[in-house]
Amino acid sequence: MALLALPALLCAGTSSAIVAQESEVGDAPTNGWEFSGEFTSVLTQGNAEALTLGTGLQIRRRWERRAVRFELGSVRAQTTRVSRRAVGSTEAFTLEETRDTETTAEVYFARGRYDQRI
Repeated sequence: MALLALPALLCAGTSSAIVAQESEVGDAPTNGWEFSGEFTSVLTQGNAEALTLGTGLQIRRRWERRAVRFELGSVRAQTTRVSRRAVGSTEAFTLEETRDTETTAEVYFARGRYDQRI
């Protein structure tokens, strides 16, 4: 089963890499710098909690025969395991809760790109 999935994964990875390498040269030139930003968050709760935050900033400029782009970004994920326990008798008890939080992923990146059409 794993051998059957391998070609599909290779094709998917190759096609995304080709798309990622497309040049911005030749697009309509801009009158100045273009800025775009993003903020993402995902929160899940239940017996465990997970919080993922992401930020990104892209600055680019396109001319007729060249283009330049700078990108900054980060992703951070935290997971909290929640344990609950009843202490006492069935008639009189207290509920104790412990939380164990850890950072499960943390990525920061900065990259730049310059394209020149010959």
